[in-house]
Parts: sequence; structure tokens; C-alpha cells
Amino acid sequence: MTEVTDRPKSNTELAKLLDEANQSPFIGYISLDELQTLIDVQTIRFVYEDDILAGFGGWITINSNWVEIGPFFVSERFQGQGLGKFVINLVVDECNQRGNNQVAVTRNPAVKYLLAKVGYVEVSFLQMPLSLQWYVISKLSPSKLLRFLQKPVKEPIAHLIHMNASS
Repeated sequence: MTEVTDRPKSNTELAKLLDEANQSPFIGYISLDELQTLIDVQTIRFVYEDDILAGFGGWITINSNWVEIGPFFVSERFQGQGLGKFVINLVVDECNQRGNNQVAVTRNPAVKYLLAKVGYVEVSFLQMPLSLQWYVISKLSPSKLLRFLQKPVKEPIAHLIHMNASS
């Protein structure tokens, strides 16, 4: 049975899943502090499958019009069962209900595919609104950039946007 919560049931279980997420070739690095910030502002959802933490998905408020969706992660143990699609749809639906325009920055082909299926359009960095360009640049700390470059993935970074119909 799938269950969604806005807080992890166990910090130990969360730390274990976060360690796995940080081994993924598609995730630069996510700290426990970053996830705690999302928990504190209630912009992350944790997905449990048969009472086991299977994954999470969140979003970050950029400004009054835009949110960045992500991070997303589903444990390898649960991949291939539709949970990635479930997590992405969960986050996208909640952001749509809130009236947010959304941007995603990813190099994960599965995430790109799933976002395209729900109406996201890939754009170049320069096609994004200036406020989004500045936001993306502001996230590039030297340590994050170094971790990102050390990952063995050759997929190009994609910027995908979704304009909410009500905005």
C-alpha cells in the first residue's frame, strides 16, 4: 500500500535513502539540511510502500510566480514500479493546485520523459525568464558544481518549464 506523508517517519530511514540518492549519477548532492528546509516549509512529500520509505519529491519556491520542482528520488529497490511517475505527478499536481508556474533542471532521462508527459516543455537556458536564469545561477556553489562534475553521467542538463493555466 502506498502512503504519502509530509514528514519522514524515521530520521534513520531518511538518512539511508539520502545516502542512496547521493550515489545516483543524476543527483549532484542533497544534504540533510536541504531536505530539512523543505520539511520545515512543507514543500516535500515522502512516499512509503508497505511502510518502507521508497522515495520523495519536493519543490522550492523561487518567487511569487515560480517554483522549481525537485528534488525527486525513488530508491532503486522500488524503481520500475510506477513510483517515479507517482511522485512526479504528486508534486506537479500540488504545484498546479497552488497556481505555480514550474521549472525543472535535470539531466535524468526518466525525469525528462515523465515531465514531458505531463506538459513540460524543454527550453534553452536563455529562453527562460530572467528571474529563473538568475535563480539557476545562484544555486551553483563551488562545492555543488564540483560534485556535479564528478558524476559519470554524460546527459546534458535540461531546463523544462510548465506554465500554470490559472496564472
